[in-house]
Amino acid sequence: MVNKLYDLAKNKDEVPASVQEHYNNLKFDVTECIACGNCEPRCPFNVRIVDVMLDAQDLLGNIIAFFFLIINLVETIFKIPELLCKRYIIHL
Repeated sequence: MVNKLYDLAKNKDEVPASVQEHYNNLKFDVTECIACGNCEPRCPFNVRIVDVMLDAQDLLGNIIAFFFLIINLVETIFKIPELLCKRYIIHL
């Protein structure tokens, strides 16, 4: 659903209110993506899903959610225990 909403919004000068409202009401949004890339080899359309999730976060998300997505990415790449990064950022 995030991909669909992102596709509807990305070519507009401003995100349509209806698209933003649908995104805000999703049970799961892009912050649930940990940017591990495990989904990409399974995509039959060869979509770079992690990149799409980051772009969707820039367009549809808020800055706090964006930081948590980046934290998830750093944790995945550097194999850092999950709570270590979040605890550090929260204390900043």
